[in-house]
Amino acid sequence: MCRDKYPYICEKPKGLSCTPGWTRTPSGEACVKIYDNQEKNWYDARQACRNASGDLVTIRDSTMSKFIKNLLGGAKFQIWIGLHKTPAQYVWLWLDGEMVCNT
Repeated sequence: MCRDKYPYICEKPKGLSCTPGWTRTPSGEACVKIYDNQEKNWYDARQACRNASGDLVTIRDSTMSKFIKNLLGGAKFQIWIGLHKTPAQYVWLWLDGEMVCNT
């Protein structure tokens, strides 16, 4: 599954400016950019985000979820975010190791 190619969403942390093409999150703590015209596997998408001084987006609450859905404009397609399943624990985690609390 992680080898399948999909568009992806990157997030830059607070402290980095929202350059053209990036949008400030509702909390004001990050900027996001949707790469809906590029398809990569999860690993390559993550590396592309890192190359842009960020990482795949983390969606921790309903406000961020609604914000991302709004940016996508109702489009219905799969997209890579910063969520992964650990083989040893069989649980879903965000890239920083935090467990998923909202679905």
